[in-house]
Amino acid sequence: MLLTIPDIESLRSSALTEFEKRAAAIPVDQRENFAREVARLEGQLEAIYRMAVLLQKREERMEAAFQVWDVMVRICDSFLYQLDALKRDHPACGASHDKMLDLRLAAEKRRELHRKPLHVAQ
Repeated sequence: MLLTIPDIESLRSSALTEFEKRAAAIPVDQRENFAREVARLEGQLEAIYRMAVLLQKREERMEAAFQVWDVMVRICDSFLYQLDALKRDHPACGASHDKMLDLRLAAEKRRELHRKPLHVAQ
């Protein structure tokens, strides 16, 4: 069985849905428990990123590799969006936000490496 782009998109959806449920159940005064959930979310993004690396390695075509990283950038954006909304009330999640941003920047760099060059007419 091979991993596909829809598989990693599905992992994103389930990770974010589960995080929302678990985070909503944590009382505001239990910052340590909330920090643990944010760390779990960060770990899930790291795992998805590693899967994207494996998925991209199997791709023979530049366009297909570009697609993997384009989707990964969007996945990172969705995780960052989730944390952006919480950062104001939970400043401790800033470190995880920064690590997720680093993953996004790495994915964006890989996406640009696989972007089909534009042919300039001379």
